[in-house]
Amino acid sequence: GFRASKNQGPWPPDGDNYNIFVFGGSTAFGYGVPDDQTIASHLQDYLCDVTPKHVRVYNFGRSSYISSQERVLFEQLLLAGFVPSMALFVDGLNEFAFPDGPAETDRLRAVFDAKPNALDRWRFVDDLPMTRLAHFIRRTAVGALTRSPQVVAENVQPVAAFDDGKYHDPAVIAAVIERYFENKRLIETVAQGYGTSAVFVWQPIPLYKYDLAYHPFAAGDFGTNFFARYGYSYVERRVHEKPPGENFLWCADIQESRAEPLYVDKVHYTAQMSRLIATTVGAQIIERDLLTRAGDPALEFKSNVVYNHGQPIQHGSTSGF
Repeated sequence: GFRASKNQGPWPPDGDNYNIFVFGGSTAFGYGVPDDQTIASHLQDYLCDVTPKHVRVYNFGRSSYISSQERVLFEQLLLAGFVPSMALFVDGLNEFAFPDGPAETDRLRAVFDAKPNALDRWRFVDDLPMTRLAHFIRRTAVGALTRSPQVVAENVQPVAAFDDGKYHDPAVIAAVIERYFENKRLIETVAQGYGTSAVFVWQPIPLYKYDLAYHPFAAGDFGTNFFARYGYSYVERRVHEKPPGENFLWCADIQESRAEPLYVDKVHYTAQMSRLIATTVGAQIIERDLLTRAGDPALEFKSNVVYNHGQPIQHGSTSGF
């Protein structure tokens, strides 16, 4: 399913509407804020205000999803006959948090590698409350010891005092970036075949160009999210050296000058931050004429004023990448 948004459109989607499917992880889903304060809800409000289109946004954000899973989910929806006007992918944080593949991959692999019938034989024991508690304690203890990914020692570079360097592995970071842009290419190819506009958002995170003095939950360990702290600089360089196209929206630094709390926990956005992201994305969609490219060349806008990084600008001006 999908998470309900403010003034949620019908399901199946009405073909007379301009339907946008939003994909991403828990930050796109909107953990920590109500339905009407997610990125999807704010994006729908923004686009309805500045275009004559009857825009309806569907929030397909999923906990821990990376671009590989989002691509599959998008394909499954298309196969089921649900073809949006636009598919919008919000990524960045989880790409680096799960460098080896989707979350829980190692645990699933362990299940499938178990000896034949071993799981069935002990299932009645595993169902006991005390057994489940013991498994939970064990997983928590093991997770605390093995949480960091396996990296090649010679690749690790010295970094800031609050991190011992295990998350700054250029080889791992390069593989993550390549995986993302390959998934982007595959999504674009499929979307084109269905007449869908594909848009990709590189999201802001607390560990990149944000003053953590304003982050009420900054103390303690960010775990594998530290990979994103260093990986984002590599992505920024990659985007400058090899621009990924007009449909790639760089939003990683929209919080750089914000002296205020923007996160409800370690990584999830407040309602205000969700609105800032949505208006920034919406403004760039309008600026770059991405709605029109989805098959409506006669589209005219209600206002010539849109917002970039939360600031009003005139429609038609340029900014960033």
